[in-house]
Amino acid sequence: MPIERGNALFAAWFFAVATVIIAPLAVIDTPLLADYPNHVARMHVLGNLDHGFFLKDRYAISFDLIPNIAMDLAVPWLARWVPLDIAARLFLAVCLISTLVGVAWLHRILFNRWSSFSLIAALFAYHGSLMAGMVNFSLGIGLVPAALALWIRMQDARAAWRLLVGATLALLLFFCHLVAVGGFGLLVMGTALARARDDRRRAVSEFAIVGASGFLPALLFARLVFSAEGGAPAAGVVYGDLGWKLKALLAPLANYNLALDLVSFAAIVGLFLAAWWTGRLRVDRRIAPGFALLALGFVIAPKALWTGGVFDQRLAVLLALILVASSHIALPAGALSRALPAGLALLFLARIGVLTSAWLDHRDDLAEMRSAADLIAPGGRVLVVRPDRKTGQRLAPARHRVFHHAVQLPSLPAVAVVEKDAFVSTLYALPGQQPLVLKPPFDRLGGRGHVDLPTIKELSLALRSDARAGQAKRQIQDWPSDFDYVVMIYGYGPGAAAFIGDLPLEPLLDGDILDLFRVIKR
Repeated sequence: MPIERGNALFAAWFFAVATVIIAPLAVIDTPLLADYPNHVARMHVLGNLDHGFFLKDRYAISFDLIPNIAMDLAVPWLARWVPLDIAARLFLAVCLISTLVGVAWLHRILFNRWSSFSLIAALFAYHGSLMAGMVNFSLGIGLVPAALALWIRMQDARAAWRLLVGATLALLLFFCHLVAVGGFGLLVMGTALARARDDRRRAVSEFAIVGASGFLPALLFARLVFSAEGGAPAAGVVYGDLGWKLKALLAPLANYNLALDLVSFAAIVGLFLAAWWTGRLRVDRRIAPGFALLALGFVIAPKALWTGGVFDQRLAVLLALILVASSHIALPAGALSRALPAGLALLFLARIGVLTSAWLDHRDDLAEMRSAADLIAPGGRVLVVRPDRKTGQRLAPARHRVFHHAVQLPSLPAVAVVEKDAFVSTLYALPGQQPLVLKPPFDRLGGRGHVDLPTIKELSLALRSDARAGQAKRQIQDWPSDFDYVVMIYGYGPGAAAFIGDLPLEPLLDGDILDLFRVIKR
């Protein structure tokens, strides 16, 4: 069968866009994605636990049936054949490309043709949640459009086949990320509503298939919540104000330059509003109910839920992808049909350029952290702290901030885990979220990531003999004996030793973005 000209053109554009999207991964071994160094360090532990002397003493593995473990399953396996940093970046590339493929395929299923319009999703590939280092979420959210496309493709298949496929897809997304399987559930519920609207006689069977498909992930989640693993430090339910919710709308485009993010947001919203006003916007009616459910979920979603933060922002990313996949804009013939794609292409290249520039600059940060790691003895125990804000701490460089508030580097000391098999207090080992388990007494010293980092002042208070010392965080109650080194992110700059006072700390490195101290044993 000959290849249609339109399909060949789409394939060429897809290949070009995909190449540009993954190109930044070639300029740096550890991209500037907030939690990413932490995740790579965990992959190192998982892949080397059997033959790492210090690692065996501190960690155990318990995969169990928990969500959000796609990276934990894939990257240590890949690292058997390629270096760890390459394996991790290959996983990132899959996250990025799966987003493009999923949106393009869902658009193809809905509109019966491959369309370059679906490549607008490339603008959302490096979204705010990925900037925060949420790689499992990014893979899961990229797979949701593809899963929905397969679900719709099989809508006239036998019930048993639909149930098998639906349950498999739901379970796959569960192991990627809970938000992914939840978003998929809302979208397939929407397709059931659409079919019930057209054929009410099939409503009961349609909803029964949808419900049965999600039964196993729901059961696993309930087991997690009500088991010991559900006892992870919880964020609870926290709602943001109206300003937060409006900012969450920017999450699909949040990158390293707020002005460019706002321009990108205005361009996309303006495009869709203009197309709707002129009657050139077409939205597939099978997706409309699910999109409405997802939008409602975003509106009522809290800022933080259970153990996850920026919950509503994550739903905003999925909303953006589904909007592109389920809609089509018919451009009029003439100059506009050429100018609009060209303008979107320039916007896309500008965004990738800003991101690449930030990553190139981040190589200096990595070099500094590796210099600090060179001063750490193999297996050293490292406590990560933050300076007291009222005593002259450095400001984070612009490239370290997304939304101009999310600081990107608290997980950077995890580089020492990979370099020196060090114990770093910020390495994630949350029950029910990671398969990594801290053995006693290290379970008291870390495992919560960069949540509630202690300050230099709190280290000083922990050394006191009065009642206030007993109220110190468990992590630092005996820090001079529990830890060998202290790393301070965004420290005080030149003259940092003056702020340390009489603490038993010997300065080893006064860097641009971190300070390293050796703990003096007494």
